Amino acid sequence: MEHVLKRLSEIESAASSIMDSVDVKKKELSLAMEQKIRDFDESVEKETAATIKALQKQLHEQISLDLKTQEEKTTECLQALEKEYEEKHIELAQIIFQSLINE
Repeated sequence: MEHVLKRLSEIESAASSIMDSVDVKKKELSLAMEQKIRDFDESVEKETAATIKALQKQLHEQISLDLKTQEEKTTECLQALEKEYEEKHIELAQIIFQSLINE
């Protein structure tokens, strides 16, 4: 009987040692997983920031291009209006004058 109790005590001691080892391993795995999560979050944050920066740059370039195009169109319109005025200002003045007189 004493032999059985001794053997049970050895088994319990071994089980306790295994459980302690499992707890340590569990804590190690938990810490490793937390670090992986932090690394992943940091990586995603950097990638997102880079993507946002690239999109902002692209948008700024597109806005600049659109603004330049709009300025060119406005300049062309103004030049066309000035040319028409130079060519027809006397005629236009007479039309306006006649419309004022006829009213």
